[in-house]
Amino acid sequence: MKIIELPVYKAGEVIEAWRIFYWHVGIVSERWVDGEQVILSCSCQQNMVVEERMSKFSLGFPVQRKDIPCTLNTEEVLARARSKLGHAYDIFRWNCEHFVYYSLGLEPKSPQLALAALTVISWIATAK
Repeated sequence: MKIIELPVYKAGEVIEAWRIFYWHVGIVSERWVDGEQVILSCSCQQNMVVEERMSKFSLGFPVQRKDIPCTLNTEEVLARARSKLGHAYDIFRWNCEHFVYYSLGLEPKSPQLALAALTVISWIATAK
């Protein structure tokens, strides 16, 4: 029998999982459920900020750390993240990136959304 070792992430870390067209990001919780780490994220599948098992967050895709500088301690990051549990998902104003930046004490923003908009605008401009 082969034992599969899964990486363990530190509470408060930002992680990401590829979702075909974008990176889904979340905050690692200090909690575990049935041997799985729990992740806080703004889920478009559940249409709100949730706390869910790693397998549900990643949908089976590989997960990796994402380095976003932060001056808050772990407890502050998790408190900020949990303060938004149930907050509705909005692709333009409150997606997974907005949530993560907010949780880290930073201005909520979505670099992936900005890049996508810039790409579309550029494509339209060159298509004329």
